[in-house]
Amino acid sequence: MLFTLIALAIGLAVSLGAREAQAASVWVLNVKTASGQKASTTKQAKRTNLNSTSYTIYPSGDTSGRTDFNAIHNVMNKYSGYGQNWDHRNKKITVRLISGKTYYINKTLKLYNNITFIATGATLKQVTNGKGIFINALYKDSSDNVGSKRSIGGYSRGKNFTITGGKYVTTGKAGSTSRSKNGWRYGYSTFLFMHCKTIRIKGVTITNNYNGHSIELAGCRNVRVEYCTFNGTYRGDSTNEVIQLDTTKNSNCSPQGKPWDGTTTRTTLIDHCTFNVPNCPKGVGTNNMSSTGYYRVKVTNCKFKVKNYGISFYKVTKGGASGNKFTRGKVLMRSCSSQVTLGKAEKARKV
Repeated sequence: MLFTLIALAIGLAVSLGAREAQAASVWVLNVKTASGQKASTTKQAKRTNLNSTSYTIYPSGDTSGRTDFNAIHNVMNKYSGYGQNWDHRNKKITVRLISGKTYYINKTLKLYNNITFIATGATLKQVTNGKGIFINALYKDSSDNVGSKRSIGGYSRGKNFTITGGKYVTTGKAGSTSRSKNGWRYGYSTFLFMHCKTIRIKGVTITNNYNGHSIELAGCRNVRVEYCTFNGTYRGDSTNEVIQLDTTKNSNCSPQGKPWDGTTTRTTLIDHCTFNVPNCPKGVGTNNMSSTGYYRVKVTNCKFKVKNYGISFYKVTKGGASGNKFTRGKVLMRSCSSQVTLGKAEKARKV
């Protein structure tokens, strides 16, 4: 009788656990799915009907980066019945990594519309030199950027990206085949968004960069970067920023940002972030190649320890900076409107 009761209790717990897992997420690659099946290929995943809007990915331990990259890429696009399309047919997809675990990737992950990426407590390592972590799917040379999509401009090549938590580490080294520029090889941006809107980046740590930016926003609007930390090493020329607000004016300022229609970044808040990259020339800066300038940019409550300028504003209209602290780094203002205001600390650091 006791054995029967124990068996019933275990069976009920397993049943409830399976239902909870099914409701919360689908597990893919190297682990069992919520239905108890294992998927290690795209065909197997389709057969097990991994058609969910929420996925939890477990790490493979493959330090080459191939296995984890494929797992993450596939759940964001191929496995999901909402995939195979850069906008997921307007469905929302959530991808979760496991806290305390390390994942390795060997390529840059493409973000499709309406993706929420949650990596709180996890580490995502890029093992290939010269490559970043995230890029929106419709960059110039992307396999998704075909046909009529090539002509999409403005703020319409990506939308609704949310990245929450996680430590994102790159090698901080140049790609072996990259060309030289200003005495340095061409670099990369760890997170790169072009022609996008509605981006939320919160609580992430980005470590290391080579001759680029930790976050680059080229022709983006409605962006919030909050409670993030930037650290590690930087190697590169003297013009780069940890966070760059950019334009898609031409290939010189945004090589993968075609169409080069001059879309500029606007309505951006950078708040409660820590910039601890002593070798990087600037903390937050706007690219001086913009013809129209940058509208409604705010940098608030951040801490800066960079080489030259914590904040470098060029052609900013409305917004400003306040509540920031500077261990090292000045505030540079060029061709900004009178509607751009500075707090006491920022005025004291102004050059």
